[in-house]
Amino acid sequence: EMSSVQTVVTENYLRDAAALSRGDIAEFLGGDAPPVNARVIDHPPGYPLLVGTFGSMGLGIDGWRMIQIALNSLAAVLLFLIASEAFNEASGIVAGVLAALSPQLAYHSGLLLPDELSVVPILLAVLLLLRTRHDPRLANGVLCGVSIGLSCWLRSNALLLPLFFGIRSEEHTSELQS
Repeated sequence: EMSSVQTVVTENYLRDAAALSRGDIAEFLGGDAPPVNARVIDHPPGYPLLVGTFGSMGLGIDGWRMIQIALNSLAAVLLFLIASEAFNEASGIVAGVLAALSPQLAYHSGLLLPDELSVVPILLAVLLLLRTRHDPRLANGVLCGVSIGLSCWLRSNALLLPLFFGIRSEEHTSELQS
């Protein structure tokens, strides 16, 4: 059933992955209808690169789907860590269990789209941002930025997120100074 959801979009990603695996950058940038297609702006190359990399290792679509499900399962762990850091361990357990039992997370993790996979780096960035409250090291900030950048390479939805993280960091810095 999962292979019938958003088939055109999935086929575009698989075609992009095949083009990148062959080293055909022109086909990847050209899209379906060159020169008027600007799909590459909305669909960054991170997801096709991942699919192409694992595809070249001999994994088929079902193998990539299993890897994506495994990576998305980290979301429940990250939610546990975020809620534990922001509130307390009991809240973390509730958040983690609810995420782990979420049918939506389970279903959407199996779709061959970057939308669900791009959430994991964002959750990691939120955790790193929260950790700067107790441990204001440069490494936390750099890893937070790298996580957001990775998310943007998968899906461009988080492009403005660094602005809000910066505002939060600035508020936190002024709190520490006072």
